[in-house]
Amino acid sequence: MTEQMTMLFTLTLSGAAIWGLVNVIKSHLLRNKNIHEDVVVVGTMLGASLVAFLIQFIWDGVPHGRIMPSFWLPFAVTALLNIGIQYFSVKALKIEDASVVIPLAATMPIFVIFMSWFLLGEWPTFLGRVGIGLIAIGSYILYLKGSPVAMPKRLEKIVPERLRAPVLFYGAPWLRLFSSNGARLALLTAYLGAVAVNFDKLAVLEATPMLFSGSVFLVVGVFVWIWSATSGRWQTLDKSNFKIIFLVGMLLGVGAVIMNGGYIYGIAPYVGTLKRTQIFWTLLFAALFLAEKHTAIRLVGATIMFFGVALVAF
Repeated sequence: MTEQMTMLFTLTLSGAAIWGLVNVIKSHLLRNKNIHEDVVVVGTMLGASLVAFLIQFIWDGVPHGRIMPSFWLPFAVTALLNIGIQYFSVKALKIEDASVVIPLAATMPIFVIFMSWFLLGEWPTFLGRVGIGLIAIGSYILYLKGSPVAMPKRLEKIVPERLRAPVLFYGAPWLRLFSSNGARLALLTAYLGAVAVNFDKLAVLEATPMLFSGSVFLVVGVFVWIWSATSGRWQTLDKSNFKIIFLVGMLLGVGAVIMNGGYIYGIAPYVGTLKRTQIFWTLLFAALFLAEKHTAIRLVGATIMFFGVALVAF
């Protein structure tokens, strides 16, 4: 493995592990503590923004002259996309089971291959494409648990009875698209994410990972706060856990800065795909802290992801 690829893997996979821990904490706050998604988004975004800027000042000093004029257009595009990504992903987890949301979000690496070719002219090697596909498949399988879902009548007429059980198990997240806003929001975030990673890279290369991350998080947090306040929701929401949420956001900021550093060393499809390994860490930390049980199918998903990551290295 080249030095460039070593740095890409070290930064992106380390950041993904931190992001996985944040996912578990956010899910606990949203579903178990019943904290409103506006409070979670605003608190985590502001905390992440603060820590990203602090890392910039400590690590790289005052950012005088570090932002190129060509930074602003990709930054504006990805900031706008991230407003939707951050809010819709939290909203999806609030109203739908993670076993539906996360597999649908895991399809992002497949979309990003074509988006990166179209927007940046970046195209992975053959083994890289296979690895990206395996990571997407493994991520999809990793969180499946056979959530109850009814088979649409039209599909019932086509699928033989002996195949209905496996179709319902493996296709449950997609079938939920017909009846669940949470599932539809999860797929929407996958599409938005596939576009955003390309502009993320352009913006990072024209500034620094810290400035880019902090600026995007600040825009998202302020936008959602203004939206919530002007609608009258913010004034009525329980914000007693805001300090905890803010600290979770600071952890998120550290993970994001590390992950976004990967854009300096690799093409966008690889960075975007390796970020999805956060799903493995989300599952692991959920098992450790939320007592969620592993199953044989999850072991299969993790193994497929492992081989995918190995192939991307080549």
